[in-house]
Amino acid sequence: MNNDGRETGQNKYMNTIKYRAMNWLRVLAFLFIILYHFMIELEQTGSYVFDNKSVVYYANANLHIAIIGVSLFFMISGAGLMLSSRKRWNVKDFYKRRFTKLLIPFYIVELFTLVAAFAIKREWISYFPEVSKVKVVFNLLGMDGYFEQYFTTYCLHVGEWFLGALIMLYALFPLFRFCIEKNRYI
Repeated sequence: MNNDGRETGQNKYMNTIKYRAMNWLRVLAFLFIILYHFMIELEQTGSYVFDNKSVVYYANANLHIAIIGVSLFFMISGAGLMLSSRKRWNVKDFYKRRFTKLLIPFYIVELFTLVAAFAIKREWISYFPEVSKVKVVFNLLGMDGYFEQYFTTYCLHVGEWFLGALIMLYALFPLFRFCIEKNRYI
């Protein structure tokens, strides 16, 4: 950076390379997750039965391609946050930007999913009066995927668990950032 806060040509070039590499990793993570869900769907519908060699890619309890893809997304998100927070850092602006970028698209997808679900399965309408307002709050906060095993939630299974994980990580990011800024080797 120059004394006036602008990036020099070398720094700008290196940041461009970092962001380009992160975008390619995003594509790879996206492909892993799509392939995982595609293989599960083929297996569940009976369209195709995979041999023992292919099962390791989607049914292995220890490590399969979806775990690798999701882990890549989380690491890329953290690296991107650290890179972007170097330019300017304000906790209030950070939370405002992150949660509006997460929750507004989530609400749009939820609304679209509800409309599509009611159009396809009319019997779902009778389910919603049974869901209490407290449980709907979990959905509006993107956290119901974490509680559906304990009680009936409003979860539509459109990625709520991933959204909830991102919200928790974003909530902790200022602490993580502080620790990394204090000691980059921890």
